Amino acid sequence: MGRGYVPNIILISTILATFIGAGSILGVAEKVYKFGIFYMIPFLCMPFFWLVTAQIYGKNIKQFRGCMSVSDMQKLKAEHLLCRKIRQFMKELRK
Repeated sequence: MGRGYVPNIILISTILATFIGAGSILGVAEKVYKFGIFYMIPFLCMPFFWLVTAQIYGKNIKQFRGCMSVSDMQKLKAEHLLCRKIRQFMKELRK
């Protein structure tokens, strides 16, 4: 991270480790044991929801290539209409 390059496998592993913690591993195992396989169905569908989310939010992600933080993203001169509208809205809130 010091030079600004993070391999994709590190980012994916970090996101996965954040989502799947010890609490969800032990907690889900306990709930499946108590309530049966029907409790596990939503967790089996989670990769499908990840793919849908990636399709929704991933369309415009290329404009943030090379950004390492939200601060870097804010420094970009965004041409996207939504970004301009958000900036205008924030300016109105400051008044």
